[in-house]
Amino acid sequence: MSGEIRPALVMVPGRTCDGCTMCCKVFEIPEIRKADGDWCGNCEIGKGCKIYESRPQTCRDFFCQYRHDPDVPEHWKPNRSHMVVKTDNTGEKLIVGVDPSWPRAWRETPYYQDLKRWSAHRLTAGKQIMVWVGQRAIIVLPDRDIDLGIVGGRTILTIHKQTPSGVQLAFEVVARDDPRVGTAAPAPKPPLVFRQP
Repeated sequence: MSGEIRPALVMVPGRTCDGCTMCCKVFEIPEIRKADGDWCGNCEIGKGCKIYESRPQTCRDFFCQYRHDPDVPEHWKPNRSHMVVKTDNTGEKLIVGVDPSWPRAWRETPYYQDLKRWSAHRLTAGKQIMVWVGQRAIIVLPDRDIDLGIVGGRTILTIHKQTPSGVQLAFEVVARDDPRVGTAAPAPKPPLVFRQP
């Protein structure tokens, strides 16, 4: 623990986990070496955590966007959508963890349309949407999807290229010790350039 005080999350009234344990599958739990896409051995699927009182801090701190963001529609409840939506620690990336048993769930209606709408809205603030299916990463942009393949223990750089008509986004998967990691300049303001689908 860093000692920082986090603001209390406000939950959406009427939304509960209620039989949903999808977060126990799609995301990594470092404290117990549980990988993305594998069921946690402490999860009673569809019921809850068997070690709830002594669960890892990662689990204690986690609430998906469905639970605390009223702008996430009801159809995104994770045990219904087969996906869990969260933000990264910076709030810059909206991360959609997809159940590997349903790898194309993010492409189904109405989810894909929601992702495209969210992407257009978030990019105006210099933010992104990333879909993860196990270790495979896909960037969702308003005009295209960029499949970065298996990322594994590497990291993703966002590159902002200035063009005559505005800023164009590109992405590169690099080693975590790449000298460019952590030195990227803040995202420039729009106009961003998008290719027509």
